[in-house]
Amino acid sequence: MDGADLVARMTDYFNRQIALFESMRSDLEGVEDRLDTLDFEALGREQASHAAQASALKHELAGLLEEWESAKDVPEEDRDGIRALARRAEALAEELSVINDRAATHADARGRALRETWCELERGRRVLGKYAPGRPAAPNFIDRKA
Repeated sequence: MDGADLVARMTDYFNRQIALFESMRSDLEGVEDRLDTLDFEALGREQASHAAQASALKHELAGLLEEWESAKDVPEEDRDGIRALARRAEALAEELSVINDRAATHADARGRALRETWCELERGRRVLGKYAPGRPAAPNFIDRKA
């Protein structure tokens, strides 16, 4: 395999991976601020699409790495360029991990707050049901508790 062709394929691979990671980052940025208005089905579809693309890229990388490691005719300056792209992709992956963890933490806190609010509403409903005046079952009903 020609070294220049391999460098071009590796460059293309890392550019597509970086583009995917940047797209994922733009989708996740600010998601914690939009939780109340977020379309979770659309977000789930986007995340599934991103996961499928990432899986395909991971599968593609396995073959490319095997060729890359066995290629001896690739100049060092080309290897340095590929290493720089790989570092950029790795930095984006770490950034995505932090953003994802932050969004998950915020979503968990929001979920707990909503559960607590729901429990308070249920308690209030039970109290109102317990102490609300009832309608007599029959016209001759006598409330002995009154």
